[in-house]
Amino acid sequence: MEGCAVASPPHAEENSRVKLPLVAVLGAALVVSSCAQPQASVDGCERAIEVVRRGELSSRAEPSWSTIPGCGAAGGMAARDAWASLRSASDSGRISRVYEHLHNFRDSSLFGAARSLLLDSAATAEARVSSAMLVVAQLVEHAVPDYHVFSATGPHDTCAIASVSDRPVRDGASLPSNAKALAESTALRVLASPSAPQSVRNAARCVYTAVARDDMVLAGNTPAPGVAAHSSESAGRLDTVRARAVEYTRPRARRPTRRRMRQPLDSIRGIVGFERGGRCPTSQPYLETTAGKRFDLDGSRDVFAQLIAREVVVLGRRVESPPTSPALSDRLFTVESFLVRADAGERVHDGILRRAPRGDVLETRDGRRLPVANLPRALEKANGMRVWMAEPLGTSTIAGVIDPNFRYECAE
Repeated sequence: MEGCAVASPPHAEENSRVKLPLVAVLGAALVVSSCAQPQASVDGCERAIEVVRRGELSSRAEPSWSTIPGCGAAGGMAARDAWASLRSASDSGRISRVYEHLHNFRDSSLFGAARSLLLDSAATAEARVSSAMLVVAQLVEHAVPDYHVFSATGPHDTCAIASVSDRPVRDGASLPSNAKALAESTALRVLASPSAPQSVRNAARCVYTAVARDDMVLAGNTPAPGVAAHSSESAGRLDTVRARAVEYTRPRARRPTRRRMRQPLDSIRGIVGFERGGRCPTSQPYLETTAGKRFDLDGSRDVFAQLIAREVVVLGRRVESPPTSPALSDRLFTVESFLVRADAGERVHDGILRRAPRGDVLETRDGRRLPVANLPRALEKANGMRVWMAEPLGTSTIAGVIDPNFRYECAE
């Protein structure tokens, strides 16, 4: 094992003909003992690599996906193989889950697999668009690509890429020094291919605009059509997603301009709670992160009261503290949108429920339509409403409705 090799003692040939001293024997035993713990780690990586390479996505397999970034070059190659295996996949749910497991893993082998799949004319459009997203996630520090935006943003629209300041990235093998140039050339080759589906060409254009220009300007912009397509049927303004747009311009002579810049969106992930004061009207919803920090949420109490104890991601802006009250720094968060992510540790999907004779589907914000085989009883009357439900869809009873008509009642 690397790092645990035992050096041969001096005069090895002589020692082969005589008994080793007791000290040497004890030393060898100590070395073997010190190597036992790393061996357990290696065994854990071996299991993780096998699970990831096979593309297993059950809940018991999730720890293996989390282990992969710490498994060295072999972990990177397993991630590469898992992504390459999506070449013929058209199941957007499966592709999305693999993407969620890997998009925070920055690794040379995985980056190469994403580029290759984006270029592969025989791969499915879904896999190629997701590969474009993965390329951007590898190269742009805080980027959170959205499938619907990448596939639907046309040639005359700005590709709006959301930004999350606390996105946890784990590094594997270093990306090539010319990684941005490779991504740019990949995008241009796809754009030059007349046989590429329009959604793939749109995604390639997003890659090009996200990584190819040095004169990047971060600006507020109107999201591409469809980014907030289901907000009118959701629980109020909190679901209107305003993505952070990445806008690029060609180098040219500088001249005075008047440009209104909007503060980029921030995000926080945590558990929703309510802090009740002496009077109910002062009850304050808050979000508690895994690090134990609490952020008071400036948003609809009617909505957050339906999400107590659920894990959500809120997007919006932190309110800076006034000079007279520095203790309030970063404690208040103005919410513009949110996504429900988990309930009691169980991963959930958040979207609009569509009931139809041919089968029920959950329409997610990124444009996916996930089939629901057996609708939980709690959602039977929720057609057209925003809901959340745990995996696997149609078999779990963990589900809930975000009712726009719900009113928070004060209970002393």
